[in-house]
Amino acid sequence: MNNYKMPKMVWALGWVSLFTDWSTHMVTVLFPLYLQSVMQVPISSIGWIEGIAEGLSGVMKWLGGRAVDRANRHKKWLLWGYGISNFSRMLLLIWGSALSVLSVRLLDRFGKGLRVAPRDALIALHADPKHRGAVFGFRRMMDTIGATIGPVCASIVMYLTQQNFGWVFGLAMIPGILAVIVLLLYVNPQKEIVPNLSASEHLQGQVQTEIQLGKPFFIFTAVMSVFSIFNVSDAFLSLRAADVNISFAFVPLLFMLVQGVSALFSIPAGKLADRIGKHYVICIGLFVYAIVYAIIGNVNHPAIIILCFAGYGVFYACTDGVQKAYITDMVPEGHRGRAMGIYQAWTGIALLPASIMGGYIWQIFGSRIMFSGCAVVAALTAIVVGMKWGARE
Repeated sequence: MNNYKMPKMVWALGWVSLFTDWSTHMVTVLFPLYLQSVMQVPISSIGWIEGIAEGLSGVMKWLGGRAVDRANRHKKWLLWGYGISNFSRMLLLIWGSALSVLSVRLLDRFGKGLRVAPRDALIALHADPKHRGAVFGFRRMMDTIGATIGPVCASIVMYLTQQNFGWVFGLAMIPGILAVIVLLLYVNPQKEIVPNLSASEHLQGQVQTEIQLGKPFFIFTAVMSVFSIFNVSDAFLSLRAADVNISFAFVPLLFMLVQGVSALFSIPAGKLADRIGKHYVICIGLFVYAIVYAIIGNVNHPAIIILCFAGYGVFYACTDGVQKAYITDMVPEGHRGRAMGIYQAWTGIALLPASIMGGYIWQIFGSRIMFSGCAVVAALTAIVVGMKWGARE
């Protein structure tokens, strides 16, 4: 980053993300296995649960983006978002039923939807425009470090307690509480920007504001939304791992591998994006996704499946933070919260049919057809992103 000093605000939000992902991934990596093995929930129903949760998250990301641009109170929305997600896990201890799992999943996605747009807008606001790719890569790295620790803790607890899901769910609350404490004490925005909008724009649904986001932004969002329609939940990766006889206690370690690889490559991917163009790095990530899913769907050897999980981490490193940095470059400064919200909403809502269709396709035609279909769509999306955006950035 050429000796670029990371802003204190970015560091603080990074730690909040780390603790939250630690807590979240202790629980979510085991959700599908818990539903299938303990609650005897069919795969098609798991698809419905994941689809509804991601769809709700998409709607809340859009609302969160609009709210933060209008109310100019980033921390307020961050507190609500992180607070709801982290404290929702108490329901697992109170109820201990399939309904509690669904409730926690929905509340977790609800909270994430509230916090993502204000968090990303705040990071963009405090970052040097020349280093946004690296800054978002750092945020992604902190996310993935937490999401690496979480599965490790889950795997250790599962091993020591002879696969007792309840212990995992209870201990997951500790890092979640730490995330809220760090947010309260150390996230104090020094910059806040209110977009220069007239009252008529608000009264008329802010149509003019949407136009100001620009055609390139909406085209890119539409392309990635089509990809999201065929991007099934990671829950299906857990089920696929169990399908090739990988033990429940080891499955969380596969997601540790995903997040570890993602953390390792996030900042290098961000730097590469700043140098050669963010659209090219996104394109690379989509091709990696296509290769990984094609192999996972057609190979039954556990060792190869494990390698595919490592490759999946490269996909995350090349797309998550880089996409957000790319969007901040496209839109005016005062509208980034809304832009992030719209993008997350469209791509998030598109995940609703993805997981529902994925569950039914797996149950009727098998996992090979489902994963292979996702791989084909990812490859086609990579081609479109590379062809349509190389001359625009």
